[in-house]
Amino acid sequence: DIDRCGVGDVENEHIIKKQLEQFRTAYNQKDAQTIEAMFSDDALIITGKVVQRKTGNEMFPTQPKVEYTRQTKQQYISNLKKAFARNKWIDVKFDIPENGGTIKGCKWLTRTTKRDENGNLLPFYGVRLIQTWKSSNYSDKGYLFLLWEFPKNGGDPIIHVRTWQPEEVNGVHQEPDDDISTLGGFNL
Repeated sequence: DIDRCGVGDVENEHIIKKQLEQFRTAYNQKDAQTIEAMFSDDALIITGKVVQRKTGNEMFPTQPKVEYTRQTKQQYISNLKKAFARNKWIDVKFDIPENGGTIKGCKWLTRTTKRDENGNLLPFYGVRLIQTWKSSNYSDKGYLFLLWEFPKNGGDPIIHVRTWQPEEVNGVHQEPDDDISTLGGFNL
């Protein structure tokens, strides 16, 4: 689990919680500029949506399937601005998972390090949450994973990865995919 999840520390937990509150508030206020500033320029953003796939079976003509879309920061912000324009209001909530903040054996906050080009160790934090999105014309609930880097020169941490997966598909509880919801899923 240490290789897959990393080991979290309490030291930066308060900073991350503050950043998460700012991130959540920016969604609720439809503040795309703040959200854009929180992502690195080369951020990897994976969004999921549930679609109905035709089966060819008359008794069960469609079957739900989760499709994932990989987006750049620019694509994500552009799509987010459109979602903001379509909705009169948005209410996003982030919850730490039950069971002591654990999803599939990984705590909600995990840590790893990576050496930069000068050999300095940079801390990266994986944050696993339950996101509830409610708006004037859409709602969903799912697993949110954010990979934050704390810059070596100080300042606010920046998001390098954001992934989202549905918690439920057609009434069936889904487990998060470790390939896109843990530190081990990204080659650090």
